[in-house]
Amino acid sequence: MGPQPTSIVSITTPEEARALGEHLLNRKRTRPVCVVSVADQATTPFIDVGEVARELGEVCEYYLVPTGRLTFALTDLLPEAAGVYGGAGRIYGPADEWTANPFTGCPLVMCREVARGPAATDQLIQQGLRFGGSSTSTVAPTSRHSTFTVKQIYPPSRALAVDADGQFASLWAESLLPGVDIDSLVVPGQRIEGRVVLGAGRIAPADLPRPSAQALREYAVGSVVLVRVAEVLVDRASVELVPGLRAVLHRDDVTGNPIDRMTSLVSEGEVLGARVLRIGVPGGKGWRLGTLDVDDDEPLVTAPALLPGGPPWLRSEQIGVVARVEAAPPSAPTAPVAVPKPAPPPGVPVARPVAPKPAPKPGPPGVVQALAPQPVPVPVHKPAPTPPRPVLPPDDSPLLLRLSEAEKVIGDLQLTVERLRVEQARLRNTLRDLAGQPPRPGQAEALAAAEEAEALRQQRSDLEGTARSQEAEIDRLREEAASQRLELRRAKQDAQRAKRAQRESGEAPTVWSDPERQFRWEVEQAWAVRIPAAEKPSLPLREYVVLPGFLDSLAETAGIDRSKVVDVVVDIATGRVHDIPARETHQLRSGDGGAPARTREDGATCWRVALQINTPSARRLHFWQPPGRPPELSSVRLHDDFQP
Repeated sequence: MGPQPTSIVSITTPEEARALGEHLLNRKRTRPVCVVSVADQATTPFIDVGEVARELGEVCEYYLVPTGRLTFALTDLLPEAAGVYGGAGRIYGPADEWTANPFTGCPLVMCREVARGPAATDQLIQQGLRFGGSSTSTVAPTSRHSTFTVKQIYPPSRALAVDADGQFASLWAESLLPGVDIDSLVVPGQRIEGRVVLGAGRIAPADLPRPSAQALREYAVGSVVLVRVAEVLVDRASVELVPGLRAVLHRDDVTGNPIDRMTSLVSEGEVLGARVLRIGVPGGKGWRLGTLDVDDDEPLVTAPALLPGGPPWLRSEQIGVVARVEAAPPSAPTAPVAVPKPAPPPGVPVARPVAPKPAPKPGPPGVVQALAPQPVPVPVHKPAPTPPRPVLPPDDSPLLLRLSEAEKVIGDLQLTVERLRVEQARLRNTLRDLAGQPPRPGQAEALAAAEEAEALRQQRSDLEGTARSQEAEIDRLREEAASQRLELRRAKQDAQRAKRAQRESGEAPTVWSDPERQFRWEVEQAWAVRIPAAEKPSLPLREYVVLPGFLDSLAETAGIDRSKVVDVVVDIATGRVHDIPARETHQLRSGDGGAPARTREDGATCWRVALQINTPSARRLHFWQPPGRPPELSSVRLHDDFQP
């Protein structure tokens, strides 16, 4: 028995389009919705929605919307940049997952011409598989269970496998482990258990073991391992040791400057070499990693395989490369889930069935039929030679400025392209309406109508050209931004290595016999090195007072580098110490809990600054801040010592 028809709903009125929009925004909806548009002046969609429905089965609901007044009615209800028109398609997950950022939550699959149709269809299927994994195997008829042997890899997402009877079938990366390329999952000769989805020729794998902390048992504190950046925030990044097992990469473990932004140093999808600073518990929590002191020539621990008999999922030649992959929906299920077919939402018409694709006729033994991609050689995973580093400027502020400008332009261009596409669709609709109007009487009126139509056509052509060029500019800027992040991070690492080498070679040279004068000289040198040239006018080294006993307390307190104290004094003297979260600056109290803050008779308040974090008996610096006068350095203390 062949595959059962899957329902596709055609939207035919503005009321139905608005009802669909309300359905997409319904927070109680849990099932993904696939919406495909029919391009203007086309009678059928370029994206084969029937093929999408056959491959995904009951994973999604399916809707077809003609471009024009119906897509306008739908788009008007949705957040900005969340519409679908002009032959494109989207898969909308639960409302909470895409409304805040449609660019990443429900990426638009563009398809403006017939030739693009097969690739766009395949891309939309890939997005759908991320929601349901291999769930098509639970709703579509399959062949008997078989053992398949991988024969050929087609990066980034396909492989060809054969069973014991010599029958070939395709293997999709999305059905194995969403978000990972096929050449990071399987190699020729590897065996995969599963069934063939009838009519699709695709393997639905049997239940596979999920990556876990057990795969990391070879990792040890001090070793350098490969990770992939999953999410980047201002002060930290989340990295994957294996898919689904994340560790936090704190800013302090990446850069020596506590005011650097992590968004300027790493990119989502980038592969990094990171040193293990702390091993996590079996469940995966508690890992601590750092990149600050990782040298390019350090040996790397081989990354684990994600499937039995598979290759390492990350490789050394991927370091610094940003993988352009779509993130899996945050709440995508990890196991097959069969969802019952719902009734259409109120106001949406009853679906029409789409006939299943007939199964291909078997060919001669040993012949593989209808293989679209041509085989490519399987890469031999040898470490690539390290490319020469660019000559870096002594000041990183130009890099930061270029990176900030690129990030802003990317965001602006994305919105501009979306608006241009909407305007282009409106112009097409206007041209169609003009073409349908009866001719105006008189030669002058006819000429005016022709000129109006030609002006609209020219405007439409200009908009399309602008949109295409800006899409290309977005791609270029993304690559440039990723390159600048890598360049900047390497510059920070080089500076930190130089600083560490100087510290290991001995303390700062003694240039003054007077201890206070020597300390002030060290502070001035640190300010000159740490503060970028562009920021020196706004962060001058202001006056400060060294109280009697401060330098003695520094000398008597073991376990803290003098250079660390000097760096904190730079932050105090420039006035930015209160703006750096890592300093944990707060008023010193006479004891724990609700004890009163320490003050002096002249109105000065005593402040406490962290010299160390997450360290036993962490060291603190205390300073007084009198009203209207320079700060006064008081002492260096242990965490439990509340004396000023």
